[in-house]
Amino acid sequence: MKTAILGGTFNPIHNGHLAIAKGAAEKLGLDRVILIPTFVPPHKELGDFLAPVEHRLKMCELAAAEEALLEVSDMELRRGGRSYTLETVCELLKNDTISKLYFICGADMFLSIKSWYGYEELIRKVIFCAAPRNNTDPEILTLAAEALRADGGRALLLDLSEMDLSSTKIRLLLKNHLSVKGLLPARVEEYIYVHGLYV
Repeated sequence: MKTAILGGTFNPIHNGHLAIAKGAAEKLGLDRVILIPTFVPPHKELGDFLAPVEHRLKMCELAAAEEALLEVSDMELRRGGRSYTLETVCELLKNDTISKLYFICGADMFLSIKSWYGYEELIRKVIFCAAPRNNTDPEILTLAAEALRADGGRALLLDLSEMDLSSTKIRLLLKNHLSVKGLLPARVEEYIYVHGLYV
């Protein structure tokens, strides 16, 4: 199966994440995209509020429920501690039904790959797919992709429509009691209100 990982804190998951997953699936002819919430992301500051893992997992499950191509894995949450992509990839590749494994990430994350744990091994196991992000220079992305290929890795730049949407923006709207209608799947929005998250 042609499989892609879309990891993140998903704090909360929103329509931008889903658009990237569906767009990548269409462009790459994927059989499935696995959403993998991180326990503790190694490349993000946690000064902002991070919802408990069980809530972030449940929101991903609600978002994926209506999308046939989407699956959710709790492997990083079960593992605990800092979430390293290499460990996740090695665990997934034990499944012999995976013929090709892609790793979808935002442009900002793509530019930091060289600093990741196990970089040399990781780039030989997955095909990196960078999704566009507002204010990221396409030329810089192209240079980063060329550098990764020069190191022996594989990289694709996804030609997807950009959405001016982020989890940070959504949390700010919720904190200020402003509408997030249309920014999240309706079931995720309802879950946030029921559980009093991000207020």
